[in-house]
Amino acid sequence: TGLPVAVLDRLTELPGVAAVHGASSVLAGADESDLVAVVAYEDAWLDDGEDALRGTIDVEAFESGEALINASLARDRGLRPGDVVRLPTPRAMVEVPVQAVVAGGGPNDRSVMLPWSLHRELYGPQPQRTVTVEAEPGIDPERLARSLRAADLGASIRIRTPAVLVDEATDAADRQMAPFWVLQRGLLAVSFVAVLSTLLLAGVQRRRELALLGAVGVEPGALGRMVVAEAAAVVVAAVVLSAAGGL
Repeated sequence: TGLPVAVLDRLTELPGVAAVHGASSVLAGADESDLVAVVAYEDAWLDDGEDALRGTIDVEAFESGEALINASLARDRGLRPGDVVRLPTPRAMVEVPVQAVVAGGGPNDRSVMLPWSLHRELYGPQPQRTVTVEAEPGIDPERLARSLRAADLGASIRIRTPAVLVDEATDAADRQMAPFWVLQRGLLAVSFVAVLSTLLLAGVQRRRELALLGAVGVEPGALGRMVVAEAAAVVVAAVVLSAAGGL
């Protein structure tokens, strides 16, 4: 399934639209454990010299037929910039040079981004499920989004501004992190109880020691001076260690 051709044609005719950039994706692989999302964008919005997790973005080399892979695929297959990634296509397995390893996911955990022309050469024209609508100069995304919604392109069409996309990505990340936040709070509670128990045990033991010293004849004043001296030693040690740790 994808956006109807009539909708794509109408998008380019709407006021405020400077251009419409398509996107294609294919899940390729023999079974679920080996699936790779092969994606391409009509305008990939890449910048020369942009740093990646490994390697550097070279737009000209990318457009000539190199690939960008995400970290999950790089880990699974032990790939680095300069290696080749093997991709299944309808006709045969093909090898594409890896330019860089980038962050992010896609339709699948493991993803490869190819130039638009190479993607169409390997997999043919694909239904465009997502397109990027570029606004004309001076028109903000919210205004363009209202114009697109008013055009009544269809009930199944979802229009999302950059701000909405960021919010959706943030919500998705929060949902993924929720179990870890619960675990963190649980561990914090356990740590608090453990420290409190240790301090209570130390306090009980300290009372026994002071009672024993008093029983053998140590004056209350001497006990007080001993406690103050020990506290001062602890303070000095804490200051020294905190200063060293802070630096």
